[in-house]
Amino acid sequence: MAVHYGKRTVKVAEPSTLYEAWRLKQEGGAGAVYVAGGTLLRTQWENGAATAPSLIIGLDGVMEYRSIVLNANKGAIVIGALTSLEEIRRSPVVAAHVPILIKAVSAIAAPSIRRLATLGGNIASLSGDAVTALLVLDAELTLFRGGPGLEKVLLKDWLEGGECVRGSGALVLEVVIPIVQDIPAFSAIPASQGADDIGAGSDSANGMASAVQDEFRSFGFFEKLGRREAFTPSVVTVAAMGRLGEKGSFAKVKMTAGGGAALPHRLYEAERFLNGRRVGPSSLAELHTLIMEGCASAGDLFASTDYRKEVAANLLTARLWELLKG
Repeated sequence: MAVHYGKRTVKVAEPSTLYEAWRLKQEGGAGAVYVAGGTLLRTQWENGAATAPSLIIGLDGVMEYRSIVLNANKGAIVIGALTSLEEIRRSPVVAAHVPILIKAVSAIAAPSIRRLATLGGNIASLSGDAVTALLVLDAELTLFRGGPGLEKVLLKDWLEGGECVRGSGALVLEVVIPIVQDIPAFSAIPASQGADDIGAGSDSANGMASAVQDEFRSFGFFEKLGRREAFTPSVVTVAAMGRLGEKGSFAKVKMTAGGGAALPHRLYEAERFLNGRRVGPSSLAELHTLIMEGCASAGDLFASTDYRKEVAANLLTARLWELLKG
């Protein structure tokens, strides 16, 4: 079987097993490309943004990795890489346990595209909107590299490690997302942290700032800014998860940013600033600066690097302020 992209004729193979797909990739080398939904790749080939390969390795025949399973033993949701974005958007299991992912995939393209596009393809693109959400969810990837076993790697390490971790020809088979239980937790936050914002008291007996007992509950959100209202590539995507105390202190916060051609990434310095801190307007202003400094955005004809950084900082700090106000 063959298809045509411009003047180029591209052969299409349809393996039924992982090992056959892997063999075809090793034989075809850089000229062979794995394709599932293929929505992004075909668009790039048709408009000349990327050169069409000599061989398409269709993965539709490897059906065992098209599923969404709640694994109680692992305390996680396991999503097959060939699961479509629309199947994820409609999944009651995903909605109940990781609504951030529902928000992310719902913001991707039009419904007709989501019915074809797969989670594995969104991840393989490296800049897919779902990746920003999965990164903040501490997702883990199951990879196949042609050997007898499967490899587990955190999405964070897969992104940050570059080609030495991603490797050539590795197939993403599953995405494992830990389930965060929203169980109230108590912790002592030093009253001196954020005292300029909150107005914390001090211990009159020894002159030391007194610790404040705070009850924490989980929060999470995903935001996307596109070039128009809907069905548009992202300019900026952000996500955050963590725990917020009733007295305005944060704990276990993770924040991510992506969008455009930028590789989604964690905002480590901003996370360190926020965790264990009681927050008010002045510390949010400082957080805004740290987010801009840590945001590794890439500018293009539609939006400059500085604009993307500022938008990411605005989106994150605005949502955090909304949480604080209740």
